[in-house]
Amino acid sequence: MATVSLHNVSKKFRDPRGREVRAADNVSLEVPEGEFLVLVGPSGCGKSTLLRLIAGLETVDNGTVAINDRVVNDFPPADRDVAMVFQNYALFPHLTVYENMAFGLQFRKIASREAKQRVQAAAELLKLEELLDRKPIALSGGQRQRVALGRAIVREPKVFLLDEPLSNLDAQLRAETRAELARLHRRLGATMILVTHDQTEAMTLGQRLCVMNGGKVVQIGTPLEIYQQPKNAFVAGFLGSPGMNLIRGIVHAGGKELLVAMKGSEERLRVDIGSELANRMIPYVGKDMIIGFRPEHVRLGESIGTDGQAWESVLDLCEPLGHENLLHFSRMGVNFTARAPVGGLFAPGMTLPVRIPADRLMVFDGVTGDVKVEQTTGVTV
Repeated sequence: MATVSLHNVSKKFRDPRGREVRAADNVSLEVPEGEFLVLVGPSGCGKSTLLRLIAGLETVDNGTVAINDRVVNDFPPADRDVAMVFQNYALFPHLTVYENMAFGLQFRKIASREAKQRVQAAAELLKLEELLDRKPIALSGGQRQRVALGRAIVREPKVFLLDEPLSNLDAQLRAETRAELARLHRRLGATMILVTHDQTEAMTLGQRLCVMNGGKVVQIGTPLEIYQQPKNAFVAGFLGSPGMNLIRGIVHAGGKELLVAMKGSEERLRVDIGSELANRMIPYVGKDMIIGFRPEHVRLGESIGTDGQAWESVLDLCEPLGHENLLHFSRMGVNFTARAPVGGLFAPGMTLPVRIPADRLMVFDGVTGDVKVEQTTGVTV
């Protein structure tokens, strides 16, 4: 096991048009010994580049990469004692499973007896004992991915680097292999860094998440911390499946109510906020803000307030997922998503009243995206 430290790491590339692209922009990160850290973010955010910088497959422009407090910027990949598992498996088609798993041990001058013991132990751990004589062409996608993991395990590295290892698998295999990865980490207690854009994968595997965007680290924390307390509108909208509903508008004050004028619409989002929050919102009156709420917090069919008014919204689409329904609504150009239990009768075109509990509402700055309000006392739309 090992610690991994990145201090002010930067990496630049040139795109086909010659424009500068910052794949890693002054990134600092600490990964404690034995942690399972997940780098998550949209495509092109720099997460795979960061993994390759740790592995030594890319050179650092600025900053330092350290493993166990030893700076390894000038070390070749073979001397960093890390093992990388790629998205495309990278197995030798002419070698058997056993030979693929043992291949890297030959270059480390591991005795044949010890190499055999390591391969057998890894095969048992990954349930590959019956497949050691087969070649990759005779394996399923999930089996090939386990072989790639086994090849990394037998090396007994200080750090495992996993670059979207499950993205080529179908949904069922992805879930099964995800569970195997979690069990593997518990058994080995190894330091693991995984790259993914899949939020479910990130939330279920990571002890901590590092959310990236545009080559920068946006937020680091446990999955629950980041989900419940996103630092800005980008994190709120990205993390979650689906992400947080974000409604942009201009804020107007009205006593203990907050009125948000939505762009391109005459509608107003009316929020009963109470005197304390009304005072906190004074600096944002007349400014561009973003109102956010999670799909699971939307309540349907409830009247709100003494006048019984609610936000009457049109159902555009119902996605039945078996265990729940995802409902996609619109009202005067504003779109949002709600979760609903199975059993309800939902048909496109029907109109339903909507309520968002106040303590689940978030308000973000419309320019910077930073969170400004995390809780309110009552909301009507």
